[in-house]
Amino acid sequence: MPVLCRYFDELCRLKDIENTEEQAALDFFLLCLNTLPTHLDYRMMLEEAGFEVTVQDISDSYKEFTHKRWKKWVEQREKSVRLYGEDMVQGWLKLYVTARKLCNEFGLMGGGRFVARKV
Repeated sequence: MPVLCRYFDELCRLKDIENTEEQAALDFFLLCLNTLPTHLDYRMMLEEAGFEVTVQDISDSYKEFTHKRWKKWVEQREKSVRLYGEDMVQGWLKLYVTARKLCNEFGLMGGGRFVARKV
């Protein structure tokens, strides 16, 4: 009998929101006034749906990725403006700055790798 198994990487909240600057950054990044589930929140949702769950914290790789992505956009800004225009680049850069802040400066956002098997 085949076993239903899901594997995914997802952004996760690593700690409680401590101030309005962190909340504003998270709201901008999520594009809504909402919160981001923690590793434990995801585990509980999946277990309640009848899955056996394995969780791996991959926040360090998310920190590295968001920093590199931001740095690349800063370094290639002029080229990107020529290709996409100032408004588009400013919007993307704001998103990458916010992701870098959430992962690196605030320590609010990271990543989780989840394997969920139906039991």
